Amino acid sequence: MSPSHPDSSSPRQKLLVLEFWGLGDLTFSTALLREAANRFDVTLAGKPHARVLLEPSFPALTYLGYDAPWSAYHGKYALWRWNWPELVGLIRHLRQLRFDAAVSVRNDPRDHLLMWLIGTRRRVGFPRRGSQLFLTDALQRNGRKQHKVEDWRDIGVALGLPNMQSSGPKLDHAKYRTALGDRVFSTITKPVICLHPGARIPVRRWPEANFAKIIAGLRQAFDFHFLLIPDPDGYGGGLAPMADTVLRPLSVPELVDVLGRIDLLICNDSGPGHLAASCGRPVIPIFGPTDPDWFHPWGDSHHVVIRDICPLRPCFDYCAFAEPYCLTRLEPDDVWTEIVESIRTLIKHGNLPAQLLKSSPAKVAASIDSSPRIAVAAPVVAESPPLPASPAPTAQAHVDLTYSIADQNVATTKSIGIYNFSLQLRDRLAVDPRVRQLTVFTNSTIPVLKPCRPEIRVEEYNCAVQSRVGRIYWDQWGVYREAQKSGNPWLMLPKGFLSFTARPRVRVAAYVHDTMLDFYRRKYPEFRAKIEVNYFARSLAATIRNADVIFTNTEFSKGEIWDLARRLGLVVPKVVVAGYGFDTPELKSVQKENRVLLFASNMPHKRTDIAIRFLDHWVKESRFDGTIDCIGIIPPEMEKPAGKAWNWIGRVPPVQGREMIRNSRAVVYVSEHEGFGMPPVEAVMEGTCPIYSDIPPIREVMRDAGFAFSNESADSFANSMDQALGISSETIQTWCQSLMARHNWPGVTEKIVAELSMP
Repeated sequence: MSPSHPDSSSPRQKLLVLEFWGLGDLTFSTALLREAANRFDVTLAGKPHARVLLEPSFPALTYLGYDAPWSAYHGKYALWRWNWPELVGLIRHLRQLRFDAAVSVRNDPRDHLLMWLIGTRRRVGFPRRGSQLFLTDALQRNGRKQHKVEDWRDIGVALGLPNMQSSGPKLDHAKYRTALGDRVFSTITKPVICLHPGARIPVRRWPEANFAKIIAGLRQAFDFHFLLIPDPDGYGGGLAPMADTVLRPLSVPELVDVLGRIDLLICNDSGPGHLAASCGRPVIPIFGPTDPDWFHPWGDSHHVVIRDICPLRPCFDYCAFAEPYCLTRLEPDDVWTEIVESIRTLIKHGNLPAQLLKSSPAKVAASIDSSPRIAVAAPVVAESPPLPASPAPTAQAHVDLTYSIADQNVATTKSIGIYNFSLQLRDRLAVDPRVRQLTVFTNSTIPVLKPCRPEIRVEEYNCAVQSRVGRIYWDQWGVYREAQKSGNPWLMLPKGFLSFTARPRVRVAAYVHDTMLDFYRRKYPEFRAKIEVNYFARSLAATIRNADVIFTNTEFSKGEIWDLARRLGLVVPKVVVAGYGFDTPELKSVQKENRVLLFASNMPHKRTDIAIRFLDHWVKESRFDGTIDCIGIIPPEMEKPAGKAWNWIGRVPPVQGREMIRNSRAVVYVSEHEGFGMPPVEAVMEGTCPIYSDIPPIREVMRDAGFAFSNESADSFANSMDQALGISSETIQTWCQSLMARHNWPGVTEKIVAELSMP
């Protein structure tokens, strides 16, 4: 006879389930409880709220309330504070019940010892630190990281329960209906997005202000009723003015009822997220110190937001720092796009109602999926709307700033992109009304900044560009000394390198364009400029150590900076993705010449060798009858193909380079490591199709613009080249508009000035 349908004349075995933790953990246990209740008389021992949460869904279970001292957040090892008489009484009571089996999903020796002390014949669990001595069935996880639901499934399989491989957490939401829920939802006509910003453990809480900015952005992007559930201790209450409905405080049944009726929950890594998921509602949780591999909301309709900011993550709530950097340094701008895209995906797949969309019918198209389950309207939108800017600063918000470009020289720079960026940012800061005082450190080689108001001072320092000794002096001591003299509280270094021999005397903001030198030290240790690489690598480490804020260009670069900080054993710095700005181009109709433009370089990461090899192969296979213009510095040892197609030009002035881009049919850019990768964007701005290496930062920047190819495949390159030569000017104009929406100077200066304006 099937074990799930035992003979009524046979006595049912008795099973004890230990789960002494929170609401979310209890919902995970329902994956086992549902199947176990068919075979066993089940007793669940847990905190008092276990009965309140689970009894409506599992009325046949017996509930035993006990707040285990080893499940406390603080003081769990203070044995002298434990209520020993209560614990001894619990053990005595459980021994009298004579359980046939006991289980615990925690790899906690104290749970296992308890099962042994109560004399249970069969004891099932995951051993740790020798606790297999207390278990009859010591289970091993299939993987190093396994979700808690999968742990419960493994326990069910060990007990011989059927259907465990498909069993998941579920609460019978219909049995939690409350008068409050009926009253609240009786008048709501729009889809409901609910925010629960609290968490039992404070280090899991994303700052209120960050939630506020996300909700403000969602208000502009979607049409919904905003329901706010502050934490019982009041956290999140400051968002009440933004909400259509505020609910506080709620009992556990009321909370389950409400979460089962909403359309989407946004929350931290906390119990409400698991309650909503167990009621079949989609969840977007913000994760910090814990690991979603173990604890993410169970199911396919959820999207976890997380970044590896702190080198100690996951720390499982025991933060080693004064604040949980994994959350406090996770900015709304960092996660805005993925939140919007996850909502759109849920709408497309039918998990959220299409009424959320603000799009007009002309902008909404039927889903192409033939499945009735997801045959819903879906928006035709190329990209996420920008996150609305923070409220305009008050009259008192301003920046007094020293901006140093005295170490830059167009004749010797290894990155004309960084040089141009530094000058353009200077010009933007000079006209921003929030920059009250601006002192610019410059040199005689740099184009003059025309003072547009009396608050701007320009001071010339030439030592950094006259000799290497002068450069070292300026980097290590001079710029700090002069910045202190300027009287401005902020010093900004747009090349991103701080002194490694002196401490800053003012607050420092650095713009770090990439971690290229660290990349060289690891991949190209034999690079001929080894002394220079080591010098600037040490300077970059000093930037991570001493900068008050680091600006950068892409999420990829931000992750690289964090990764470098971890490898150096440094505190993860505050990094703000400010991006790169481009001026709106005047796209003119230009008669394209039958030319392909190749950007070459003698720097190892540019992989000019791959570019030449792939182009030579493509020219021969396609019988291209045009010209390959190669600009930049070609390593002298590199073999150059013969043939009339090749035109070896060398380095050209920026103006000539832009003209060559404009006249070409395609631009080729090959690299294996970047922070941003400007040339592909610049190509589109000049009306030319770029072909570029398929690496993460350039993909992030370009998205669908241009054509990417694998550095490992000549066929991939040839395919991209063939597509590029057949692209229409109208498509390139569409790409240009999309790129300008994401990479513009007002957006860059807004993020930088807003950050420096903060008290």
